[in-house]
Amino acid sequence: MVLYHGKTTLEAHDVPLKPEQEGLGATSRIVSVLASTMSFPTTTAIYAYNFFTSLELVRDDGILAVSGKDNKTVILLSTDMGVGPMSTVIRYCSESKKREPVSCPAVIRSYNANLGGIDKSHQVLPMKSKRRYLGLFAYVIDVSLTNAWVVYKPLKDFRL
Repeated sequence: MVLYHGKTTLEAHDVPLKPEQEGLGATSRIVSVLASTMSFPTTTAIYAYNFFTSLELVRDDGILAVSGKDNKTVILLSTDMGVGPMSTVIRYCSESKKREPVSCPAVIRSYNANLGGIDKSHQVLPMKSKRRYLGLFAYVIDVSLTNAWVVYKPLKDFRL
């Protein structure tokens, strides 16, 4: 685990860089360093949130870029899987005010099925405001408790 400190993150943790990692951007470098510690890097899929997703990381033939609109615009890059097979998911439509079937590419379905702890943490947090010091303190307590619960709860039993 590396706590993110901005551009100086890896220097603050005294992480040695390989020559190919030195030419990467700050967030790409962090993902690359963390990926280099994996036991099975060639058979493991990495799911990264918007801020940690870049074309620098997916240097490969056959890059799939998918853009869609949910509550806001979602952009996914993948070298692991494609659009097919398409499936159908039920989503709430704000225009018709009811749940409707929507087509969903395989890459988005896979991302949703393999969300990391931070996405699940954001889904169950009751308060999103960080404007006041008391609110910030309550937010830190909520994140700590939620993260502890996510780590404790077995992933196969985790349902929202």
